[in-house]
Amino acid sequence: MDLIVCRMNADWDALGSMIAARRLYPNAVLALPANAQTAFGVEAAALFLRSLPLRDITQIDPQAVKRLVLIGTRRLVEIGPWIEALTDRKLEIHLYDNHPAAPDSLTGTLELVRETGACVTILTQLVAEQGRKLMADEATWALVGLFDKTAGFTLPGTTAEDLRAAALLLDWGADLPLAIETGRGRLRPDQLAVLRDLHAAATRRQLDWLGIVTAAVNAPENTPDLAECAARLHESHNGQVTIAVIRQGTQTQVFCFSKLPRLNLVALAEELGGVGESDRFQATVAHAAGNELLEKLPERIAGLARLPVLARDLADPTVPTLTVTDTVADAVKRIAETGLDALPVTDREKPAGIVQVAELLRASRFGLQRMPLLRLLVRPPLLCAPETGLAELVATVEHDPQPYLFVEHPNRRHGIVRREDVLLARAKQSTADLPSLSRTQRDFNLRDALPADLDAVLRQVGALAWEMGYRSALVGGLVRDLILKRSNFDVDLVVEGDALGVARSLATRLAAKLVEHEDFQTATLDFGPYRIDVAMARREWYDRPGELPRVQPGTLRDDARRRDFTVNTLLLDLRPDQYGQLIDFENGYADLRLGLLRILHGLSFIEDPTRVLRAVRFAGRFGFSLEDSTRIAFTAAIEEGCLDRLEGGRWWKELALILNEDKPVVPLEMILRERIGARLHPELRPEPDCPRRLALTEEIMAWYRDCSPATPPATEKLRLAVLTIGLTDAALTEAAARMGMPSGWGEELASWREAASDLTDWLLTHPRAASSEIAGRLRPVPPEAALLAAVTADDKAVDETIRRFFAELQAVKPLLGGEDLRRLGLTPGPQFGELLDRIRDARLDGLIATRHDELNFVNQFLARRRESAEFGDR
Repeated sequence: MDLIVCRMNADWDALGSMIAARRLYPNAVLALPANAQTAFGVEAAALFLRSLPLRDITQIDPQAVKRLVLIGTRRLVEIGPWIEALTDRKLEIHLYDNHPAAPDSLTGTLELVRETGACVTILTQLVAEQGRKLMADEATWALVGLFDKTAGFTLPGTTAEDLRAAALLLDWGADLPLAIETGRGRLRPDQLAVLRDLHAAATRRQLDWLGIVTAAVNAPENTPDLAECAARLHESHNGQVTIAVIRQGTQTQVFCFSKLPRLNLVALAEELGGVGESDRFQATVAHAAGNELLEKLPERIAGLARLPVLARDLADPTVPTLTVTDTVADAVKRIAETGLDALPVTDREKPAGIVQVAELLRASRFGLQRMPLLRLLVRPPLLCAPETGLAELVATVEHDPQPYLFVEHPNRRHGIVRREDVLLARAKQSTADLPSLSRTQRDFNLRDALPADLDAVLRQVGALAWEMGYRSALVGGLVRDLILKRSNFDVDLVVEGDALGVARSLATRLAAKLVEHEDFQTATLDFGPYRIDVAMARREWYDRPGELPRVQPGTLRDDARRRDFTVNTLLLDLRPDQYGQLIDFENGYADLRLGLLRILHGLSFIEDPTRVLRAVRFAGRFGFSLEDSTRIAFTAAIEEGCLDRLEGGRWWKELALILNEDKPVVPLEMILRERIGARLHPELRPEPDCPRRLALTEEIMAWYRDCSPATPPATEKLRLAVLTIGLTDAALTEAAARMGMPSGWGEELASWREAASDLTDWLLTHPRAASSEIAGRLRPVPPEAALLAAVTADDKAVDETIRRFFAELQAVKPLLGGEDLRRLGLTPGPQFGELLDRIRDARLDGLIATRHDELNFVNQFLARRRESAEFGDR
């Protein structure tokens, strides 16, 4: 079913438009809101109703409606609750309107909105464009609406399109005298003069969220029906309330009209001795009182109007938007045009996020004018429904400091709610039922999470800094790991102010060793088992991508904003009265619980490419995933070569941290899979066997440490050897230089690779070698080279043989010693070592087992020597 509906309190324009719309939708059902007839005279309404097949809207089954045609409005508040329930369904909506957009305007699958004096003009032109025309009686009712809405074509909003539509209707047989008689028709010349004066005097005042139009004029004494003049002023302006003060003779008439359904003007009318309804009133007062009312009434009405508690009350549909395919240059131009400091971004008309001027300027400074805005959107957009209450809006904006919220509705335009408007509305209303603006999580107990001695020190820090007039906090990985219940006692403190002064005073109180770094405004205290770093809160900015940042003193919020990921922005307040409370400026607590790594802005990886390597390291350590927008920025930064800007020393610092992780398989595999390694050298590419080799490396090193606890392997070097196994020797040398590898490491890795290759070849070509031969071949090989062979040979027998050497063969030694050989008559010398080696080899090959066997072996050896004179007595 097609359903054509106009607004409540419909005028002749809306009804004439419905008649014209029926020509476009011939099978549609027309429904008139229940109170629409009150706007017309009884006789005219009866005549109109007899000419149309109207239905009672409350008797229509909403489920039967497949297409909804709205005439003369797009606002749910002007249609009624029955239609509002209908629009919650996904159905086709066609909109025809000549009014400006409002915060709660619907979005239609078809929209025809033009600035004309009457809506019927739009429908009339559309009928003609489709080669159709209205019947004579239909044209008459359409002309009634057109003539009524434009006051006989005398109102300022009348357009040439309205006159052309009137000509069409007359051509189709409209009855002009009936149209003039039925509608309000033209104003008298003196009324028209008053209306024009009202338009000229009209000014708009914005009281918080409420737009009020006021005008004061003089009228000739005999001018009739001034209420009609004031009503037409109200209709032609987009304010929520209109106040018209018209001085006539010895008295002043005050007229007030409202478009707010929840504002009731009856009590105000009675207070002024006038008469009125919920949406309008008029009163007669003395001239002096009229002037005073013009000043005071707007404030009084704003007080009567309940402050906005819903998102739709605060929404602004006029904020311009960008799309994800727009570039940084496009956004900079648009922001310059609008004067705003941030703009919303959409993706296929769906909210995508916010771009802010500071980030756009940084991107421009880095030469990224052509970068699509999608790359800058690292935070999901803040969304709310039109009916979202103020308490929830406040909680949302305090949880995430983005400047805008998107108001979503399936069939409605996306209004934008400004964060500042939410906070302003909150300030205007009692806060008893609203959450605090504090970003603190009250459920975290620092005292229980810390060792008692460290807890005592931190309390002293907080009290001392507060005595000196500074705020201090625990920051960084320790806060994160306390929440995750992971062991970490690298203590980082941040001070809003003189960090060195606080550190000196603290060192004196604790009798701790102090090392100052004045250039960086940091200090380090050694206190028992703890190393405490104290730093000044700072803000940072980058002149060029990849360079070290410039810094200046800042706040705790500034200090949080300079960090790599939201999970690392968490702070614990050390002030005595707030001790142990979690400060969360960037929603890091939620990301920590969700296991997400999220950068703080879209240029994060470009400004500091080491964050790419840190993302890899944290993903492996915590098992976290990159948040979707962060993943896009991460991949793009690698592809665009941001890592090429890193100096070798910074490469190695981050890579060494990864190589020393307890669980390095994931980050090392990511280095190859994400082509981070290829930025070191093109040959460092992902290989299908890489994950298996990395996992096997960890397993075999753990196994080796159990077998040989006294000689643990060089873990960091062995992991690096496996990571770079696909490089040629020349490529390894180049990569070592590029990453800033410590001196001598490249040569050592190359020697291990060669030894591992030779060992593998020998084991593969000697599958039946005796145990003594295997042990003899493996003894001179560095343990790391042997383990590297086990990892890279991809042969079970090679792996088992190497493990057997370390687990069994390596430990086999003779039971006899040098003293035993002397007692047998041998003179100490090189032959001792040779003979003991022969005894060991015989034991390895199972030829001897006991001490007695070894003595017999020596005696037989000596007998053979005497017989063959193989050895001379010495």
